[in-house]
Amino acid sequence: MLSESIDELVRHDADLTAYTGIGEGISGAIREIVQTGTLAKLEKLRAAASPELSDTSQYPRLDPGRIFRFYKKPGITSVDALKEKLAGGDIEKTLGRRMAEHIHLGLTETHAMLVYRADDLRIALEEVLLNQCGVRRAEVVGEYRRRVEAIEEIAFVIETDDFDSVLSKLERYGGRIMRVSSGKDNAVFALSSGILLRVQVAGKEDWGVALIACMVSKAHVRKLIAVTGPIKRLKSNAPFPTEAALYRA
Repeated sequence: MLSESIDELVRHDADLTAYTGIGEGISGAIREIVQTGTLAKLEKLRAAASPELSDTSQYPRLDPGRIFRFYKKPGITSVDALKEKLAGGDIEKTLGRRMAEHIHLGLTETHAMLVYRADDLRIALEEVLLNQCGVRRAEVVGEYRRRVEAIEEIAFVIETDDFDSVLSKLERYGGRIMRVSSGKDNAVFALSSGILLRVQVAGKEDWGVALIACMVSKAHVRKLIAVTGPIKRLKSNAPFPTEAALYRA
């Protein structure tokens, strides 16, 4: 984390490459953005992009490689048309439920929240899961637990024998939660605060695996997989009731 303003560093002609992760290329791009308000290389790429790609670039959670297959269908030339097909059920009929949920999640607008402002929300959601939804335990993971400065979702690992009941109760919670996607052991909801709520079911024996899979960064997951193989396979290897148990193994 930089202790000084990027703008001030550039204005005072500081050496940005002295900071971890910033090389000559990134340093030059930062200076250009601060001094001109834009980046010529980025604008050139935007100008060369197809209208469809430019349209979907406003929704970073959408995977263009996946949805462009559907864009080739007649009448799909914009995100608005994509929304219409999603609402009409055409995407689920053509590409399946998982694809429809991916697009629904990708198109759901979110607004990042400073992590310290999410503390009260985390407490409230945990109480709802434990007291109103009846889960045996709930532990916050993901961006919030890592204390990322600005978060787009709050995620919990939960233990329950009746996940369908939990989902139904969450949807009824204050009339403020909309289910965006769901599977047999996970679901995502859109909160009125502008961020997402993600819940992942785990049991006693794979609790540690779920905490790690849902909590750590993607870069750390890649390093783990290099040592352990696919994390999902760990569930069948041995009981890992805690994170410490998995890391010891």
